[in-house]
Amino acid sequence: MNRRMWNAILGITLASSLLLPDLSAANTNSASDWGHFEVAFTEIDLMLKGSGKEDRPLRLMVWYPADGKSYRSGTAAYYRPRLYGVTLDPARWDPMTLQIQAERARVNVAVDSTGPSFPLLIFSPANAGDPHNYAFTEERLASHGYVVVGPFHNADNQDDRRIDLINQQARTTLLKCLDGQAGPCIDAMPKSMTNRQLDLVKIIDSIGIYFGNRVDVSRVGVIGQSRGSMTALAAAGGSALWAITPDPRILGVMTLATGSTANMASVNMEQITVPTLMVVGTKDGMNPFFIAQASFERIPESTPKALVIIEGAHHRVYGDTYCAQAQIAAAISQSNSRAILEVDIMFNLYRASPNSGSPLDWCTYDTFVNPVDVAAFTSAYAGKPVTPTTVPTSLESTEMMRLTTELAITFFDTVLDKNTNDGLHFTRYLSPKFLLHHEGHVYSAESFAGWGDICPEGQDINCAQD
Repeated sequence: MNRRMWNAILGITLASSLLLPDLSAANTNSASDWGHFEVAFTEIDLMLKGSGKEDRPLRLMVWYPADGKSYRSGTAAYYRPRLYGVTLDPARWDPMTLQIQAERARVNVAVDSTGPSFPLLIFSPANAGDPHNYAFTEERLASHGYVVVGPFHNADNQDDRRIDLINQQARTTLLKCLDGQAGPCIDAMPKSMTNRQLDLVKIIDSIGIYFGNRVDVSRVGVIGQSRGSMTALAAAGGSALWAITPDPRILGVMTLATGSTANMASVNMEQITVPTLMVVGTKDGMNPFFIAQASFERIPESTPKALVIIEGAHHRVYGDTYCAQAQIAAAISQSNSRAILEVDIMFNLYRASPNSGSPLDWCTYDTFVNPVDVAAFTSAYAGKPVTPTTVPTSLESTEMMRLTTELAITFFDTVLDKNTNDGLHFTRYLSPKFLLHHEGHVYSAESFAGWGDICPEGQDINCAQD
């Protein structure tokens, strides 16, 4: 990527922190964020050594551009937790049956074999998070010509936490940790961060085994949400506290929300030299957006960087399958008192992290009545009314998904040189003129990239807007 293109891309200087008006009917077009590739899905199991030299299993969810003919003969993909169908205590509990149908992805499909190879995007989930929480966004990213990998970071995902829950409830070791280690299955923060970096290295080292020359590991980007954001930033800048050194193969990072002030201080932001796009929301009650602003300032101004603040976005609104999980988990829970793990999903969505927001904040009323009416059950569980006038309370998940996809594709298309002529698209999308008229949910944006070689002498800095 040449510097001139990057300067054009980051032609945004909206530091006024004003709420921008929504003047575009196009914001309701939920299909505008799909690319031209059909999408395939598979799961891959790897094994590596953790920071303590212990065996560390690594389950990957992978989305990739599909061969058109093969896609037509494929079957719909379903996203399932790793404890799906696992026998619990038959006298007390039924196995988990929750699964989420893909929007377009199909399984048993060959990778597209035409044209240039596809860049690699790794999507690192939040603390105790699962890759399928972002599956609809990951499908969309793959449709634009990326191999997208979502890791189950071992000892830092929901199934690890649920195993601890089941064993506590059973008062015995009913289930072993996914890595075979003694419980508790969830790792503490420092170990988790160190091991997450080892996961990224293993993914980059191994993904070519499965996709050959159709994936280009010389062009790697990392996206993360919350703890996944710190994972991405530490991969770029390193961390002395977590014994992480930057991986030079990672050419750009994008973050959705951040970690806490203390945890972000543990990332060597001053050492980040690759293009960095940070996205945060004004309603993030877990880690308010001023944390991202402070962290953004620590990245050198010589590093191409951008910060976009989204009006009305909660900490977990980026989890685009949470609405589907809310519907399915409630439908199962209200009809089956033995569905302990679906009830636990309800707990995770509504009670475990009140400062992160809940489906009541970003899911439409239809979520709670179709295909099963779970409005009354959800209202009783969440302790808040679920009516057409009370939900959602802020920015909808589908709109955040569209914004996330647009930002990610325009950012990585240029940073990873996927399409050398795509700079103009990114320039238009992130220009103040475009945002003012088309992206009413953008609260503010700012960037640093240096303008000396993009604006003709004597012209205003905003010359790149057009």
